[in-house]
This record gives sequence, C-alpha cells and structure tokens, in this order.
Amino acid sequence: DAGGGAGNMDVEMITGRQRGVDVVKELKSLCLDHEKTSPIENLAIELNSFKFSQNATYSDCVTGAFLAILESMGIEESTTNGDLVTGLKVELEHWGPLFQKICHGMEEEKSLITALETAALGSGVIGDVLSRQPAFRFLLQTLHDQEIVGEEAISSWAAERKAGDLNGNPRGTLFLQQPTQDF
Repeated sequence: DAGGGAGNMDVEMITGRQRGVDVVKELKSLCLDHEKTSPIENLAIELNSFKFSQNATYSDCVTGAFLAILESMGIEESTTNGDLVTGLKVELEHWGPLFQKICHGMEEEKSLITALETAALGSGVIGDVLSRQPAFRFLLQTLHDQEIVGEEAISSWAAERKAGDLNGNPRGTLFLQQPTQDF
C-alpha cells in the first residue's frame, strides 16, 4: 500500500470522524471502485458525501483519488519513466475533471504533491519505482503540464521542503534529487 496510513487519525481524533476510520484509505477505495464508464460527477458526489460524513477535507479527497490513480496504473518494477508519464496522462484524461472539482486552491494542489511524495517514499513496488530518479520529477512535471498542479503550489511545497531539516529526512532525499531540483 503506497500510503494507506496517510490519513490515519488514530493519534489525533477530529471531531465528527468515526473512530478507527482511515479517511484517506476509504476515499481511495471509493475511487478504486469507481467504474470508468460511469460519469466522474457521480464519483465526485460520492466523495463529497463521504467527506461530509467524516468531517474530512478536500485535501483528503485529493490524496485518496491520487493514490487510487497510482494504484490503478499497474506500476511494476520494470515500469519505465516514459511508461509512468504516459500512464499518468491516460489516467488524467478520465480523472482530470474530478481534480478540477475538488481542488479548490493551493492547499489541495499541495496535498496532491504530498500524496505523490508519500507514495514515492512508501514501501512496495510503487514506492520503489517512484523513488528512482527522475520518476518523481517526471510525474510532478506531468501534473503541472496537465494543469492539475500550479506553479504556486509547487513553489510553496518546495519552500516548505527547503525550510525543513532535509538531512536524513526521506522527504528531503526525494526533494534533493537532482532532477527534482532542476525542475
């Protein structure tokens, strides 16, 4: 699982959330269960309903949806960077309108970058493939090129990484990869 614990709220309970529910994992499951032949608006309604029932955020929805995309791409150890970019572009043809509906600002766009980062730092095949240079940068650039993530969100995310302690921090290692810095 490339980020199943990303939304785990066991440590800090948020008012209105059901105890023991991993909101991001549940949102991801809703996205994985979505039939691509069904209008994306139907999924947006489902996500919104679950979001309200659990007092979740649009950032939680974005994170769950993006982790579902990565899982549905069928990433294997042999997946090349070109395959990653092509696969993401194909997925965004279907999922792009959903992100337009649930990304209301920079915070949601940054949560998408953070979801990519979390997946790249996760265990398993997805983490292994996305952490290899320059995979992370290529997917980040694709999200930007496809107008899913704006320059302001990328700059804000980068500023947060630069302000933090990058030495020995896995997020720092990913951020400091030369291809990511070049972008």
